[in-house]
Amino acid sequence: MESTRPANASYNILCKGDDPFKTSSRITSITDAVLALFMCNSLLEYSVNVAKQKVRVFCDFHGHSRQKNVFMYGCSRLQSWWPGDKDMPDSPDFMLLPRLAQNCMSTFSLRDCHFQIERAREATARVAVWRQFDIPMSYTMEASTCGCDQGPYKGPPTR
Repeated sequence: MESTRPANASYNILCKGDDPFKTSSRITSITDAVLALFMCNSLLEYSVNVAKQKVRVFCDFHGHSRQKNVFMYGCSRLQSWWPGDKDMPDSPDFMLLPRLAQNCMSTFSLRDCHFQIERAREATARVAVWRQFDIPMSYTMEASTCGCDQGPYKGPPTR
């Protein structure tokens, strides 16, 4: 079956390895996506509340079709839209993973990272798990599908 994925769409691969754009029914892909989110939430819920394990890092991976390089969105209390977030300081670790990535990946751009929590982003996985499970290093990592403008991979992607 030929893919119905738009040419500039992110590559969405669910936990079981399926691409929702390649399924035969849109209903099936929505059901699978909801199931994947439910399972991820259940795993975090079990880890934090039953096993009493502190989850330190959560990262949601996406492809990006317009901005070059690899970059992250994170959660900074001081850059939140909600005034109540600013009553507590940021975790000292909230910038740790982006700084490590900057040092280890020539395609990573710390200058393109954003840590603002906007009201419109409250439903994103990174903000939801940051709030619900108090995960200090909660990110969305965006990897470009249109190439890099730095490092050894500078230029348009090759096929």
